[in-house]
Amino acid sequence: MDYITIQSLKKHKLLIVSVILIFILLLILILWTNQTKKTPSISNQNQITGAKYPTASEIPKTGTPSEYGGFTGLSEITLAPEDKNRLDQENNLIEKMPLSTDNFIIGYHYSLYLFEVQLLQNDELGKQNFFTWKNTNYPDIPLEDFVFVKTLGNDKENFTEYFIHKETPFENDIFQISSQLVSNEIIPSYSFTVISKIKDTDRLKQEVNVWLQSLNLTQVQIDELEIRYQ
Repeated sequence: MDYITIQSLKKHKLLIVSVILIFILLLILILWTNQTKKTPSISNQNQITGAKYPTASEIPKTGTPSEYGGFTGLSEITLAPEDKNRLDQENNLIEKMPLSTDNFIIGYHYSLYLFEVQLLQNDELGKQNFFTWKNTNYPDIPLEDFVFVKTLGNDKENFTEYFIHKETPFENDIFQISSQLVSNEIIPSYSFTVISKIKDTDRLKQEVNVWLQSLNLTQVQIDELEIRYQ
């Protein structure tokens, strides 16, 4: 075999090897690409930044049915009959606020969650008329949810401590005053603490009294407050 024939055979073998290598590389590339495009499994979809979300089979079937059928996933709240009746009657009465009759007017205090009752006649007779009306129309609303007031919506007159509480904390060059909740029963009760910035105690009390009067409180209302001086 001459020199040219040997060289041709070597070139031919090199070409075959090159084609085989290229084919292998292409095959590897195709397999790798398909692997990266593969859709993640359900378990992987449930892991987002370390959090695991329940699958459909893990969601309890005790929720509240939605208007479209099935379940919303929210637990259904079951109220006792007396609680449901109370809520229904309270909502019904609130929707009628203010309610006026020949004997009284009823309003609702949305901050204290109380019904205010303003009598339009003699106290004893007016209260008796109110009790009769309430027991006939709204028997499931507790009587403690109603409070008799002189004028509807007048916190300064009806709930003096609560009225002052809304004005605190207050501070000037003489003192600073804050409020503390003492009792959170039907009507919340507050006490007040005054921290002095001067040494003259008499002047301090006088300045506090002047500030309270600036809120249009009477001296009788001021004298009934529980105030601690420091």
